[in-house]
Amino acid sequence: MKTFNLGRNNGLLWAMVSLLFASVAFVSCGPPSYFLKPNATAQDFLKDEYACSKDVSQYMYNIQLDEGSSDYDSVFQEQWCECMGIRQWMYKQFKTPCKGCFKSDRSDSDCKGRL
Repeated sequence: MKTFNLGRNNGLLWAMVSLLFASVAFVSCGPPSYFLKPNATAQDFLKDEYACSKDVSQYMYNIQLDEGSSDYDSVFQEQWCECMGIRQWMYKQFKTPCKGCFKSDRSDSDCKGRL
């Protein structure tokens, strides 16, 4: 039976693993992301955020995807981000919060690349 030695002598493997962890840490530590829609108010954001949550919950019920399903969170988030995009919200990173930018508990990093 062959065994693998993952000790300190295997420098290349340790370097690759370290690089992987460093890149994950770097990507997750970027500037925060916010929703932005020209001339929108906080009330507009909250109204659209609520409407999308309600619409997507109905969609999830209609396709009979149970909350216990392993796909539930990812499908819900994908549909929710799409709904916000349809309502003309953009999801952007800013180093400091900007006027007219809004943060959602639901969207942190999940809408990146979708809007």
